[in-house]
Amino acid sequence: MKKVAIIGAGWMTKPLVDYLMETCGYFVTVANRTFSKADDVIADRAGGKAVRWSTDEPKILDEVVREADLTISMVPKPVHIHVARACLRHGTHMLTTAYEIPELVALDEEARQKGILILNELGGVE
Repeated sequence: MKKVAIIGAGWMTKPLVDYLMETCGYFVTVANRTFSKADDVIADRAGGKAVRWSTDEPKILDEVVREADLTISMVPKPVHIHVARACLRHGTHMLTTAYEIPELVALDEEARQKGILILNELGGVE
């Protein structure tokens, strides 16, 4: 079974989790600084778990990322770098909801050397 870690439990997280769990059959871990929000997204489904995490708890983030095949960062723009560094440490691919972030661009060569994809938002800008 594929395992996906989603960091952040904002408005768009629930539809994504619903799709990944119900349509794809993936196991999903949602990590968020407010545990109740992550827990509400998982909604007692057997194919997922909620974790409390904040940026001052790198060991928790490392554990969540290490267990995943893919990490999706749904956090505010300044927090993506924490998630990206954890992904690099553990060889986990990463998707973000942000457009190009200079701190992430700076990680490009290291990600390529490790064979890790760090993919930013691809929507169009007018």
